[in-house]
Amino acid sequence: MKKYIIIPLLLITVSLSAQIKVGLIEPEKAMNHMPEYQELIQRFKQLSTVRMKELDSLEAMVVEKNAALQKAVNENKSQEVITSLNSELETFTEVFQIKRSNYLQELGQREAQLLQSFNLKIEGSIEQIALEEGINIVMRADHIDEGFRRHIGKENFIDITDLIIERIAEK
Repeated sequence: MKKYIIIPLLLITVSLSAQIKVGLIEPEKAMNHMPEYQELIQRFKQLSTVRMKELDSLEAMVVEKNAALQKAVNENKSQEVITSLNSELETFTEVFQIKRSNYLQELGQREAQLLQSFNLKIEGSIEQIALEEGINIVMRADHIDEGFRRHIGKENFIDITDLIIERIAEK
């Protein structure tokens, strides 16, 4: 009886894998071929550089205040001087941490906003190509497990990255 159950299951698996077409995409490769994406990356790097210089400056102040505090302790300065320097150090450290957190959050939000239009272009091209090529599902090429490839059948995977690059270039 087990033989009779296994054979239909194998036939169903083979039948399903023959009907499935999986499109593979490398989104970074597609985006890197978009000239406006390269310009966006340059602007983002410039903004990031400016923010990091500001953070470096604040961090240098924290290091400077810490060194002054250590020097005061080593030279046995009065408790009033040490307390004052410690208070300044805590203030600068807090400002640095808040600004760093805000800058990183701001950069993350800006990056997401800037990438949104590119993602929409790529998604639109993916949908068109999937319909034209009879693709059932589109996945990132680097997210495919080798076992899944064997199960579905390597011949059922189509890399559509170059098609997307061509389609976007036409627009």
